[in-house]
Amino acid sequence: MPTCEFDQELREKILTSLRLPRLRIERGLLLTASYRETEGEPMPVRRAKALLKYAQEIPIAIAEWQLIVGGISAGNFSLAPFPESTCSWIPEIETLGTRDGDKYFVAEEDREPLRETLGWWKGKSIEDNVLRRIPPDVATACAAVLIRSAYVELGSGNFMPDYRRVLREGLRGISDDIELRLATLDLAKPDDYAKTHFYQAGLICCEAVRTYASRFAALARAQAAATADEARRIDLLRIARNCERAPWYPAEDMSEALQGLWLLHCLLHWDAAGGAAIVLGRFDQYLFPLYARFQAERGPAETKRWLVNFWINQNQLMYFLPKRSTAMIWSGHPMSEQPTIGGVTEEGRDATNDLSKLLLDIEREVGLPR
Repeated sequence: MPTCEFDQELREKILTSLRLPRLRIERGLLLTASYRETEGEPMPVRRAKALLKYAQEIPIAIAEWQLIVGGISAGNFSLAPFPESTCSWIPEIETLGTRDGDKYFVAEEDREPLRETLGWWKGKSIEDNVLRRIPPDVATACAAVLIRSAYVELGSGNFMPDYRRVLREGLRGISDDIELRLATLDLAKPDDYAKTHFYQAGLICCEAVRTYASRFAALARAQAAATADEARRIDLLRIARNCERAPWYPAEDMSEALQGLWLLHCLLHWDAAGGAAIVLGRFDQYLFPLYARFQAERGPAETKRWLVNFWINQNQLMYFLPKRSTAMIWSGHPMSEQPTIGGVTEEGRDATNDLSKLLLDIEREVGLPR
């Protein structure tokens, strides 16, 4: 088995970042600006347009260690608040870095814009809408923290995207399918009219993912042109090619597949508004054909290098818990997104393969929380 290239120095840097991650405000600013611009439009379309604005304008970066690029906020190993879910934690901004449980660093220059953004959502957030609808005695119990559910203030998650289909068809194929479905609708029928909003939003979301990927492709090419390190230049050009194709087109090799899955995963977290357990599913089953071909063409060491990088990136997924009570209960950024490996086939046979075993080796060697 090839030696893992993940070094101790990088591990310690990542662990330090995870102990006090920076709370980035750019997502909240862009989301709020978009919602102000789309007031009165159907909610699925508003949500999709907000994602597109994020994909177009969020600051992006490629770290020296990255082969798989993208993240859930404006910086690696940082996270973002979800003002559309809850905005009642304004008084806690000053203590986010010192409280018990999970802590977050909030830059001084970000605090006032954060307060203003959260203030705009007062009365509009999911939490506000939930508390208006529950019985008064339940609301009183919630205020006294006798009843506490993170789902009042955060998204749910708890689903598995159809990544197998994305690898097979690409978002281009899915976008074409949406176009066909739109063309068959009869807008004189109420049910069909409602579906148009969903399908229109789907097309905008596909465009958003493609835009996000293309920005990373351009950045990777710019960095490749500027670097004097030949090995890194080759990696950056591979990153650029992967982001120019994935996940818009069907994946041609394992590195494309990993990049496309990761970009989609990050943007799904944008939309889940704090939800966890968006799972990769049977990762070793649907990735295996691409893995086997990549290993035959590029060798075991190069194959493992890309998989290790994908594994490291999983640690960018962090649960922002705004309230002190939930930050203590759910401390440690528990995302519950570990992939399923092994198991059995549809015929009941052992489904374990070489990729299943390699992933276990990588998990042991990387030694990070996720």
